[in-house]
Amino acid sequence: MKRALLLLTILLTASTAARAGNDVSDFRGRISVGAEAKLVKGLSLSLEEEFRFSNKWTTFDRIHSTLGLEYKVCPYFQVGAGFTMINNYKPVTRNWVHKERVYLDLTGRYKVGIATFTLRERLQMTHRNGTFNRTETTPNLLALKSRFKVKLDFGALEPYVAFEARNIFNGPTGVVGEYDEDEEMFVYTHTGYTDKYFDRFRANAGLVWKITKHHALDLYFLGDYVQYVTVDTDQSHQYLKSRQVDRGFISTIGLGYTFKF
Repeated sequence: MKRALLLLTILLTASTAARAGNDVSDFRGRISVGAEAKLVKGLSLSLEEEFRFSNKWTTFDRIHSTLGLEYKVCPYFQVGAGFTMINNYKPVTRNWVHKERVYLDLTGRYKVGIATFTLRERLQMTHRNGTFNRTETTPNLLALKSRFKVKLDFGALEPYVAFEARNIFNGPTGVVGEYDEDEEMFVYTHTGYTDKYFDRFRANAGLVWKITKHHALDLYFLGDYVQYVTVDTDQSHQYLKSRQVDRGFISTIGLGYTFKF
């Protein structure tokens, strides 16, 4: 009877841990510099360097270098593709994690008066380099970002709002076995990368100021509700410490500069 009660308590505790995790709320910042050039009619090339700050702007922890290509098929539809090199600093280990990301964009556009409505679907794959626990982290993370945006054209000023959801397609999955009393953890078998869930919902508001024909500034705010699924296993990858969902609201102020050729 005692053994059964102990097991029931452990199962209830594990179930609670799987539902509730850490509060990852933060106030962050982004600063970017970019250039855009028209190659031929409808086809443009862009390059951007973005610097990100976290922990209430006290930690410089990420650099995104992006090369993109866009083609305007018609006034209502355009396609795009790009490559991003991500350098992410980890204060705990004091090292940089390097990732590469490729993406494909499909964007529908419709203009009514001064208002332009766009719906963009971005399929992206992020590859993580280096040594890491593959039962906790997907080596090639596949995600779909769906964004609806409304922009108003007042000549030199273009205010806008946007809403976006990010859907993860291949999070780590596994089977939880019996409780090992000696290890004080559950036996865990990693089964692949098949977990699907929405991990971010974003509201975005900003203002683009076209200073001249070639120079523009973009001041914006991002409000993200995030829910990251975190799997924590031991060093042998055979036991599960916890599986939890870390939630929070992340506020970001950003400023971007673009030069157009």
